[in-house]
Amino acid sequence: SLSGSFSALYVSSLVNPYGIAASAITGVGSKLANIALIVANSLNVSSAAMIGQCYGQKNVSRIRKIFLTVFAIDFTYVTLLSLAVLKYPVALFSLFNRKPEVLELSHVYAPTLALSFLSYAFRSPSLGFVNGTGNSKVNLLMGFVEGFVLRMGLCYLAARVFNLGLQGIWFANAAALFGYGIVVFPYFVSGIWKKKLLKE
Repeated sequence: SLSGSFSALYVSSLVNPYGIAASAITGVGSKLANIALIVANSLNVSSAAMIGQCYGQKNVSRIRKIFLTVFAIDFTYVTLLSLAVLKYPVALFSLFNRKPEVLELSHVYAPTLALSFLSYAFRSPSLGFVNGTGNSKVNLLMGFVEGFVLRMGLCYLAARVFNLGLQGIWFANAAALFGYGIVVFPYFVSGIWKKKLLKE
């Protein structure tokens, strides 16, 4: 998305002054994150189709089951990935870059990457639910909020206001990925969507 691409460039502009190794380890982290996203995005797309069918049938209980099942599957998957990257950061990062100065930062970057992985467990069912129930405006809004408001906002605060350094920028970037979950999960748990569906 435009917001995602633009915010990624902004984060890069904050990381680049810390040197080539910092930029390289961030790039490797993005590649590892994309591997994790393959499963997360597959669950998102498949759950959106199933939820869409159930939404048309007003099958509330099945929508709830799909949402929670996707969360459970993805949470288990990303938890295992997180544990792997925390325990074997050098081995995993060396798959894409074997320069010593880059691998030295793998232990520092690993906790951030693990946090990013965990955000996907909340993101997948949230996106599946939003798309499956036809809330395209919410999806557009959340893309804007996550990219421009949370990602750029948190990274700006970490870098320019609180001077938290490189690791602060990385953690701020990872924290922004929980945007969808922070909004959609409370809405889903509240049950407001059930009342709206049954009234239609």
